[in-house]
Amino acid sequence: TEPISIPHYILDTTPHNASGTVTGSKLVTYHYTYYNDDVTIHVKHSGGLTWTPSLWAWTTEGINAFDTWPGYKMSDVDANGWATTTFNVSGGQDYFIIISNDGNDKTSDVGPIKFTDYPEIWVVIDDNSVVNQTEYIRYYNYNPDIEN
Repeated sequence: TEPISIPHYILDTTPHNASGTVTGSKLVTYHYTYYNDDVTIHVKHSGGLTWTPSLWAWTTEGINAFDTWPGYKMSDVDANGWATTTFNVSGGQDYFIIISNDGNDKTSDVGPIKFTDYPEIWVVIDDNSVVNQTEYIRYYNYNPDIEN
């Protein structure tokens, strides 16, 4: 027998009786665990630039998380400077992101990022490097403002 693909579920283990020769009837039970295939992304500047970050995200299968460039304008900034939003990566696919200043001064394509490693991602834009046009994005699977 073969496991089936079920949206929002992952296979726990393959049962011991999933292969072999069967005489008569035999029940083969696959167990799945629910998972949320949404990515939560937090974006923050490390300096004094006044971007309103826009997020463009897509999956390894080319599914865009947002319909048009420059993507979703992340205007809700918390007291610590983090702008946050959520997007879906159907089936827990790996994904790519671009952060821009409403379509300008964009980061390079970042990814593929493994969904299993980064279901929540914290992106820091180094404002000093933006001016020098060097690599200016760092990402983490934890809040870098909090000691880990």
